[in-house]
Amino acid sequence: MASLAESLGPLFEVGFNVGVLTCIQERGIPHGYGAFYREALAQLKLERLVGVLQREMALVAERDVQALERWLIAYLHLGFQAGRNFLGEFIDAVPARSPVRLRYLQCKLWDENTLGTYQRPGALEEVLAQLGVTHPAQVVADYKVKRGTFLHADLLLLFEYHDPEFPRSDDHWRLLVIDASIFQVQGAERLRELDDPQMQRELLNWEIHNLRSKSEFARLSLDTSSTLLFPEGLERYYRAFLRGDKETAKLIQAGSYAHSFYDFLKRE
Repeated sequence: MASLAESLGPLFEVGFNVGVLTCIQERGIPHGYGAFYREALAQLKLERLVGVLQREMALVAERDVQALERWLIAYLHLGFQAGRNFLGEFIDAVPARSPVRLRYLQCKLWDENTLGTYQRPGALEEVLAQLGVTHPAQVVADYKVKRGTFLHADLLLLFEYHDPEFPRSDDHWRLLVIDASIFQVQGAERLRELDDPQMQRELLNWEIHNLRSKSEFARLSLDTSSTLLFPEGLERYYRAFLRGDKETAKLIQAGSYAHSFYDFLKRE
């Protein structure tokens, strides 16, 4: 049985993905996935998600169920705003250019990301169809079984740009890979009303404490609770700055997905 934290985390990811899809639609960016993701979103039902967690947590009191529903909505909304704003800022960060086309978008709106309420067999094969892959089932078989490959990415986008000033330039592509993460409610006892002043104070204090706990090396993305293999000459220095967040681990993971995808494109 998944913990509450393990269940709410994927919902933030779903919200983030929906925000990204919304930004793409608002900006009128051409893409090749058609109605694929819209069809998946149509199967995402709040009452089903609440029902799954209610059974797992054995919630009976109506107030507890309502509080759970509000937390689910909060996670989805937080992810939505983050995804929509992030992609918009990413696009705006490329001066004097506009993406001609979104050649590939990979995100997950089924299976464990919907707490098992929506299954879509063969979904990855349909996603790979954007690239015109000849044997998508074989690609899934080859890459899905390996850790760190691009098919495990939370979100992966490949933009094609056109710069009229440099028509023959190879610098026409932008690859964006995101490994999502969010603070998590650790147990049912934390499911109090979001409009509870005490809860708001605790959340604010948690955020302030989290920011203060980061060392100066957090700005270099060197803070992590993971055991990383640094060169011996540097390892003893970095260990002095380890913290509970996983910024470096997330960065390395996303980098692995990007490298895997680039290698895949070269082979294709």
